Amino acid sequence: MIESCPSCNYALAGLPDTHACPECGIEYDAETCVWPAVRPRSILLASLDLSSVLFPAMLASLSIATPFLRPFLVAVLVLSFGVGGWQFALAWRTYRLGPLVAIVRRGLLIRMAGPTPQLIEWDRILRADVVSVLRRSSVELRLHGSPFHQNVSGVFRTRADADAFVAAIESRRRREQAGS
Repeated sequence: MIESCPSCNYALAGLPDTHACPECGIEYDAETCVWPAVRPRSILLASLDLSSVLFPAMLASLSIATPFLRPFLVAVLVLSFGVGGWQFALAWRTYRLGPLVAIVRRGLLIRMAGPTPQLIEWDRILRADVVSVLRRSSVELRLHGSPFHQNVSGVFRTRADADAFVAAIESRRRREQAGS
């Protein structure tokens, strides 16, 4: 059982194993698998910059600064605090709504950029292949009716994760084809 909806992060605790998310309507079941993006180990470390590190030193220098320099130092402190807050907000959004792929009842749920995921239904998927470039693995999806390939990158930590994703897709596709 997954803990939260792969599409909108709604908490699914207490709901049946096979159900639809009450928030966004994405159907899930006991076999739903989610691969979230590789995320920073610490949201705080992801948002640090030079102004955040120098903040204590600049604050201490206020007490010894000349009256002429104090307004300038206060402005720099406020600006650095704003920049740090903005960076933290961006890091949090990336952490919370980062790329992900999920195998759900109706197909693959893919979110590469932006808050809205894309659902690719099982009957549109021809094949999935693992592609490795410079020790990074991604998955290339070949779709019916499209000359383009859907590339899923930035989600898998290892080649084994990408291989497991492709194996799960193929297993689910075979079951869906046998059932229809």
